[in-house]
Amino acid sequence: MKRLALMLGTILLVGASASAKEIIAEPLVAIEPVVVVEEAPQGVSLQDYITKGTVDNKEQNEAIYKRSRANYKGFRAVSVGQEIEYETRNTDPANTLKINTGAKFAYGDNWTYSISGRKDYKNRKGNDSDISLSGEASRIQLGAKRSFAYDNGIKASLGARWRTYSNKDEFFMDPTISYDRYSYWGTFGYKKFDNKIGGEDKFYSESEPLKIALGPFALSYYYEYEKTNGTGNYFFEHQARLSYPLYTGEKLTLTGEYRLGLGKETKGDHETIKGIENDYKFGNRNTLYFYGSYAMTENLDLGAYLGLEAGKWEMAANEGNGKSYYMDYGVTWEYKF
Repeated sequence: MKRLALMLGTILLVGASASAKEIIAEPLVAIEPVVVVEEAPQGVSLQDYITKGTVDNKEQNEAIYKRSRANYKGFRAVSVGQEIEYETRNTDPANTLKINTGAKFAYGDNWTYSISGRKDYKNRKGNDSDISLSGEASRIQLGAKRSFAYDNGIKASLGARWRTYSNKDEFFMDPTISYDRYSYWGTFGYKKFDNKIGGEDKFYSESEPLKIALGPFALSYYYEYEKTNGTGNYFFEHQARLSYPLYTGEKLTLTGEYRLGLGKETKGDHETIKGIENDYKFGNRNTLYFYGSYAMTENLDLGAYLGLEAGKWEMAANEGNGKSYYMDYGVTWEYKF
């Protein structure tokens, strides 16, 4: 009996030892905690969510808010902005002030929409108190654009715009293509006049059919063309353009652009005696533009530009020397949501 008990005890001891080794040899698997990604509800402002968000930490609430806005793909407001432009030319009896205000929207990753309104004011030279609306005093514009991106690196877009004035409606298609250092943009439209008010319908085209980036510089060919429907009246102008960086900082960016007039020819109702729409030969229209943008905050961008031009136009013997000087300057702001 003693021998039997001793044998049973030995067997139990060995079995227990083996079980213990098996238990110890089993690796421990860590259980990852479940992370709940907070989302900020749509329609709540950033400041409200920072102070009344789902967590007590304001920095975390701000991060949650921005992530939610970045991930949201439904119809959403993108930005609001305004441009104020002032034009003056020595051969024009009036200066022009243009105020354009608009908003941009988006849907999904590829659709963008825009709405804007502009008013033009004329200021007769020599009488600053005489401010009146111009003939095309106001307009409203609606636009939509679809963007495309392909695996081979080509990016493209196709936009459509409707612009309405008191005396006409304008319809435009705006295609763009870019690949590597090359890009293209164009505008093709039709201007429909109200026959009761007067005016003839016109076909319109404007484009940079080829733009090449050369390091920090960009060289492009530009043209503008308009033809009156049903007649032989038209105008055609083309330019060579060179853009170049002037300064690039953390918040401030300055660029410049030189436009060399390659020539312009007109026929019929586009001709004037003011030297504004007349023909000119190669090199007789030279324009410099300077652009600046400043990131005031993460959401607010400010901009300004200045254009200076000297031209010599083809004139009849009794119409003067055809020389004109032009200045165009403006300021912009855009608030991004």
